[in-house]
Amino acid sequence: MRGRFGKKRDLLLVGSVTHYRPLAAMLMTITLRNSRRARHRGGLWDLGDPGSILLSEFGLDIELPSAIRTWYWADGWKCLSWDCLPINQCDDDGNGESRELWSVFQASSGGENWNSVNHIDGQGQVRLPFKGYVLRFGKEEKRGDRITPLCVAATDFGAIGIVPRRFWEEFPKRISVFPRSVRIALLAGYDEQVHELQGGEQKTFNVWVVYPDCKTQNVHGLLSQLVGLSFSSVTVDHIPSDFPEVLAPLPCTNQWANSRLAEFAEKAAFGPTGILANREKVDEFGWRHFGDTYADHEETHYQGSLPLTSHYNNQFDLLYGCILQRLISRDPRWDEIIVPLANHVIDIDIYHTDQDRSTFNHGLFWMTDHYRTAYTATHRAFSRFNASTKRYGGGPCNEHNYTSGLALYYFLWGDERAKEAVLELANWVIAMEDGSQTPYFVVDCGPTGLSTMTSSHDYHGPGRGAANSINALLDAWLLTGEKRYLEFAEVLIRRTVHPEDNIAALDLRNAELRWSYTMYLEVLGKYLRIKRAFGDMDTMHEYVRRSLVRYAEWMVDNEEPYLARAEQLEYPTEAWAAQDFRKTTVLLCASQYAAPEVAAGFRNKAIALAEAAWRDLLRFPRPHNVRAAAVILTQGIWHLALEQSSTDVCCTAQNTNGRNLWPREMFIPQRTRVRNKLKSPRGWLTLLLRVTNPRTMGRLLYLLWKWRN
Repeated sequence: MRGRFGKKRDLLLVGSVTHYRPLAAMLMTITLRNSRRARHRGGLWDLGDPGSILLSEFGLDIELPSAIRTWYWADGWKCLSWDCLPINQCDDDGNGESRELWSVFQASSGGENWNSVNHIDGQGQVRLPFKGYVLRFGKEEKRGDRITPLCVAATDFGAIGIVPRRFWEEFPKRISVFPRSVRIALLAGYDEQVHELQGGEQKTFNVWVVYPDCKTQNVHGLLSQLVGLSFSSVTVDHIPSDFPEVLAPLPCTNQWANSRLAEFAEKAAFGPTGILANREKVDEFGWRHFGDTYADHEETHYQGSLPLTSHYNNQFDLLYGCILQRLISRDPRWDEIIVPLANHVIDIDIYHTDQDRSTFNHGLFWMTDHYRTAYTATHRAFSRFNASTKRYGGGPCNEHNYTSGLALYYFLWGDERAKEAVLELANWVIAMEDGSQTPYFVVDCGPTGLSTMTSSHDYHGPGRGAANSINALLDAWLLTGEKRYLEFAEVLIRRTVHPEDNIAALDLRNAELRWSYTMYLEVLGKYLRIKRAFGDMDTMHEYVRRSLVRYAEWMVDNEEPYLARAEQLEYPTEAWAAQDFRKTTVLLCASQYAAPEVAAGFRNKAIALAEAAWRDLLRFPRPHNVRAAAVILTQGIWHLALEQSSTDVCCTAQNTNGRNLWPREMFIPQRTRVRNKLKSPRGWLTLLLRVTNPRTMGRLLYLLWKWRN
């Protein structure tokens, strides 16, 4: 169901009720979205923006078929016994609206740092009313830190169980009981405070309702059902052997368990300074924050007072790495990172609006700014408190667009919202290339180049901008089978790489500027694996194969560990050692598509670089921080998988070397084309003729209005 709220036309409700017949349960999923654009004046995205919508409270009422005879509840964390409250019908007015008989209100996380500066509002104040929760029934009151309320209403029609998911983790929430209804405040109001839903932001809530059937007629049966629904995790019976989504068949669990990667993953995720522990450090809880990871690596060069508030926003696709570790380890503890992180990326990190400029709409927000606290930018990178120059600020960008974790999450968890998010991000790539959607269209409406640039507008070679855009399109094609995504990805590949590139001219040894070329070559490896999986060994496959092998040959002769040239790095941190693992991945991937003698050289160089990367990484005092983990949890998998596999020589290496390929495409971005055209009288004449057209002028004014800051 979809709907809007009266005059608040930009406040969108998307809901669904899914019945699970074998469980005698239904899952109510409710998404509340502010479809307005943020105003983001000056490229700043703070709370208090004119595009925000303020809410006092949001939730739902569940009306029961008859009066509640007895109300039962238990704390899901303890589940040792039920408490119950007999309810008389004398106060019922026939509509289920009467005085409140029982309630539980989770006002904050209840953790040690419950009032962290992470929870500041648009005025920079933390206004949480108290620590933990308060439970009231009759004249009694009970207080505590954290509660997962499992509730059962016994009526004349049988017992009905209710449990809102993530009750304390995504505070503030409240459950209130009336004689014939249950009110669940998913965004609970308190002390006249408001909840600010930023422009393009949404939040999804889940409520389980278990209805009576022959298996769950009694209260204790419902308790078991509610516990299972609240705390269940994914069961992995076997590792899929040939996911096109991954770069290689995954290693076996035993191989992983005895590796340095397994030890690293344990500490990075579950250690005393790992991802889960760091949630508590800055209280990464609440309806907006839960699921994101604390960017602990930013503390190293942060100059302010601790605790620093810094959000990671899934950089380098941490979600992807965690899912791969979950598959191989079969350890359900990973679910406590994976599921909240996926939900957070889908709801909070993606800009869900059509009303902004085409380069921002439906894009993924950057992680918050390096070595600065987030203040009131929440998860949107740029805050007015950090603006020191007029050039400060920005918005969603092609260099931060990670979809593989969401795609794999959809394949394994079946969450349709993850699929929609991947398509949203892939369509964003296509939209940002549409020159007719920019104000420059009056001179030139060709492709913008904004999806393939990295570091500067005039660089369209191998880099993370092009890598992320191509990868998003490949993921969308895998999810839908729509060929337009694959064809657009191939257009971008031909724009950015060629088997006969002058690699020396690209300055790839300039680490600060070009380090991410290895991300791009990884995506070429993924493209080849997908094409081979579907038996599509066409000319484009050969084009990409030769390109990958050519760059790998250059790497064998020119690459070394980044920290061997530490004097060239602005911040020579453990992140550089982590990025060295990408070189290993590229060389091992390329070895699958090269002649045997060449492949052997690739593999030897890869193993040497991996050993150096581990050595350099572990000499740092904090090697298990989230930025290093996001890279290594994925790259370490490919190292294990590809190092143990035999060299797989692609048949095209022998049979199609004579195939003619396209010449190198010389791409010029839209902005440069416009500048060049306006250097001539003919260009100015074209501009004058077009702006005198009323329709063209009207469209120009409309786009300038959308592109305003």
